Amino acid sequence: MKKRLISTVSAAILAVTGVCNCAVIPFNAKAITSFDFQEDYTRGEDDNWMWCRFEDHVAVIYYKGNRSTVAIPETIEGLPVTIVTDEVFRWNHDIIKKLSIPATVTDIGSSLSAVIGLSEVDIAEGNKNYIVENNAVYTADKSQLLKCLTYTEGEFNIPDTVKVVKDSAFMYCYDITSINIPSSVTEIGINAML
Repeated sequence: MKKRLISTVSAAILAVTGVCNCAVIPFNAKAITSFDFQEDYTRGEDDNWMWCRFEDHVAVIYYKGNRSTVAIPETIEGLPVTIVTDEVFRWNHDIIKKLSIPATVTDIGSSLSAVIGLSEVDIAEGNKNYIVENNAVYTADKSQLLKCLTYTEGEFNIPDTVKVVKDSAFMYCYDITSINIPSSVTEIGINAML
């Protein structure tokens, strides 16, 4: 966990400043976004996004916009956006209220954990990796709870399919009065219940 945190933070700083080259390294069956020093990408940006363009896909690395409703692009430069890096919303996390994720995205890492006021997430039809159900974002098989939406109120029941509650999953969910955790949960991430 410490290694992932250090590599993610270091890579985000280096990627945003243009010092490093980035690539995706799968840590397990569900790839987790990270970076490595490689030479096989082109960095690009427009008014709203910075990205790394690979041969067959794009990873968005930074949202530069200032809108409360954000739609992750389906394609950039004709290639599918498949990765939303962990730190993409780090510097404007307090303005985003609604987020749309296209069907092309296969890895959102922990990108949702920093978003303070996230009240709605729309996952495009056809996305085989993520779902929204009962005010929370899960992996499609519901084995991981990624993020509970900020304005969820009252009692929250984690489904018994969930094995992992990701880092900061309940961060900023001040109106939840109780969380029922089933015995299926074997891992609770850092700051998951803040």
